[in-house]
Order: sequence, then C-alpha cells, then structure tokens
Amino acid sequence: MSAEAYASLLAGAGHRVIRTDSAWWYEAHPHWFQCLPMHTELQPTSAELAEVFNQEAWVLRYSCPVELGTASYLTGCADHTYDLSTLSSTARRATRRGLEHCSVRRLSFDELEAAGALELSRSTLERQDRKVTADHDRYWRGYFAAAHQAPIAECWGAFDGDQLAAFLLAVTVGDCLYLHLLKSSSEHLASYPNNAVVYTFVHDALGRPGIDEVSWGLESLLPEMEGLERFKRSMGFEQRPIGQRIELTRWLDVGVRGPATWAMPHVARLIKGNHAIDRAASTLRWHADQPTLPG
Repeated sequence: MSAEAYASLLAGAGHRVIRTDSAWWYEAHPHWFQCLPMHTELQPTSAELAEVFNQEAWVLRYSCPVELGTASYLTGCADHTYDLSTLSSTARRATRRGLEHCSVRRLSFDELEAAGALELSRSTLERQDRKVTADHDRYWRGYFAAAHQAPIAECWGAFDGDQLAAFLLAVTVGDCLYLHLLKSSSEHLASYPNNAVVYTFVHDALGRPGIDEVSWGLESLLPEMEGLERFKRSMGFEQRPIGQRIELTRWLDVGVRGPATWAMPHVARLIKGNHAIDRAASTLRWHADQPTLPG
C-alpha cells in the first residue's frame, strides 16, 4: 500500500492533504504540515515547498538525510525473530503479566467507540498532561469512520476482563507498518495492557510476508517524552539515525529570527502543559539549529 492511501485516510478524517512530486503533506496542526511517508528521506525542491506554502502552510516538517537537517531518529523494529526474548528484562516481566491479565485481539473500527476508545484517548491525554480539545470526540469519530473504509488501517485492543484497557492503531505504507498511536485507561495500567497489545501486534506484524519493519515514527518535537521513548526501547524498538528538517514560510522565517527564537523556550517553561507552545518552541529551536541548504 502506498503513501497515497494513507493520505486518503487522513483526508477522510478531516485533514487537509497536499500532493507534490516527492511527497504527500498533511495538516497535522493548523498551518503546520508533516510529510508522508515519514520513514523515507526526502529532498523536496524549493518549488515543491513553495507549492505547499502557497496553500496556507506556515510550517513544513519532513524527513531528510542527516547532513541536511537536525540529527534525529526514527523508532522502529525490524527483528523478524521478535519474541519475548527481544524485550528488556523489565518489559519482559511486564509483558508476561499483561498477557496473563489481558486478552488481545484485532478490533474493527466500527466497534471502537462502543468499547470505550474515546474515554481511553481522553484518559491518555490527561495522564500526559495534554489538553483534551473541544473537538476531541468529533475528530476521533471521523478518524474511526475513515479508517473503517481504509484497507491499510488496523486496530488491536487489550481487554482486562470485558473492558477495553488499551488499543493501538496502525497503518501499512509499503513494506512498513506505522504504529500510529497507543491509548490506554489509567484505571487498568496495573494489568500492563500497553505491553500486551504492543507485543502481540508487533509479533504478528513482523511475521507477515512483505512487512520489513514496524515503525513508531519520528522523534517527537515535544519535550519530556523520555518515558514513552524508554517504553519503546524496552519493547524491542531501536532508534535509526535520520534527519528532520523544518521549513518556515518566508514571513514567519523573518519574523521569528533572533529574540523570538530565544524567547519561546522561556515562554514554554512558564506556561507548562501547553503543547501548542511547547511545539512552537521546539520547532523554532530545531529550525535555528539545522544547517543551511546549499544553493
């Protein structure tokens, strides 16, 4: 399956999507576009970037060769012998307990809301000190509906008794399965549903013909995500070096130079828990640190 099918799914979920010669771009946040596919190093031309900026984009983020961007990483697992021995000793114990307490199975997207998926999503955001937006439920209902129509999308859930305790969404793009998101109930964390559902999904995925890797995506721009990164590493995922590049539309590039770039991290520290401000601060810092492209 191609990145085009993933872009179509995101468009169905309400994201703006733009096609250029080397990539698809989707509006992950207002005026803030991310490239697809994420696991491919891109070198879009200035004309391509201008094409996206001309459609009211302010910020573009894409993967690139390390020397052309900020040194970063892509988190993935390509171990086709993946089993419990692949995990760290701590994760192995937790996963065994999760598999003892939870039953894991593949779910259809049309049963997610009734199973409590929206509540789990809100619980995860609150546990991570992230804002539950006013359109949270509307957005995810739209996403579930679009994913239900997309053959590239799949969902797995871990049940503690008869209650959904964790679920993940994944999307196939070529020979890669993106683990798009993982949500869980704070009330059931002691049953280790996250370990159970991730392990079962990855073990199944890496046993499929034509799948070379399960990817958890690019390094997050948001700070204070080390706990999640430790969990990924403990579950057998590795960090592969890759570059990330941030491009700003011309008026924004000129406007944020100097004092604005310096001030944003201080604002983010003063206003804790506002991920829009955290993202803006990291975006400006990464943009300031990246090399100037030749030509």
